Amino acid sequence: MNYLQGNTILRYLLDQCTVEERRGIDTWLKESPQNENTLNYLRTQVDLMLVN
Repeated sequence: MNYLQGNTILRYLLDQCTVEERRGIDTWLKESPQNENTLNYLRTQVDLMLVN
């Protein structure tokens, strides 16, 4: 899955990131409600792509 390289958020959503990357995303999520909204939107898009 070459598209996962360099895409930390995608790896996070697919539970394929490192512990360090997960901590970074978790910190980013705590910085702003907008960040959480962004992640939720991206999660929805990834879920839709995986279904089709």
